Amino acid sequence: MDISVLFYTTHLGRSLKNSLHKFDKEDLLADISLARDFYDEALETADFPYDYRIKSLESCRIKYDRYYPNYAVERTYNDLFGARMIVDDYSQAYDIANMKPVRESNMILGKRLDDGYRGLHLYYQPDHFVYPIEFQFNTAYDRRLNDWLHSYLYKKGYVPDIGGQLRKTYESGRIQSEDDFRRELHVLLSGK
Repeated sequence: MDISVLFYTTHLGRSLKNSLHKFDKEDLLADISLARDFYDEALETADFPYDYRIKSLESCRIKYDRYYPNYAVERTYNDLFGARMIVDDYSQAYDIANMKPVRESNMILGKRLDDGYRGLHLYYQPDHFVYPIEFQFNTAYDRRLNDWLHSYLYKKGYVPDIGGQLRKTYESGRIQSEDDFRRELHVLLSGK
């Protein structure tokens, strides 16, 4: 797939490797708004067969405030555009795009502090004047649990270990459905 149609070049006239404090906040958010419009228009005409989302301006403001002043713009907004793809095997992820990723986040076997999530995130960016785009890859098996973890645990204040324990239960075969997931979550949270 030719993903170059999804590359938005900043109008700010400087590299996105620069830290957030090197940019006026409102100018940066205006540029991000233009990028969001660009993605909408590009996807109207492109034959893009995958689920995707464009980060909301409100989420972009929150990320700015969280990572200001020292994070690079391209790291803060490395997922302004994100696509989700199901693969039979994670090795297929590298064959989707017509270029090599500039960065990857490999969580196929989990994270150091295991929250149960499994996946492979690849980031594409031809140069530092283009906002990176993120492609998230999961197997159908991993996506099912990831979706439940996202619905019931993500940004809800639970310690990551809860998700890690649910992953072990899922892999043991005791979680086959969302009802099973909710039951096992209740057991973990109640300490029974």
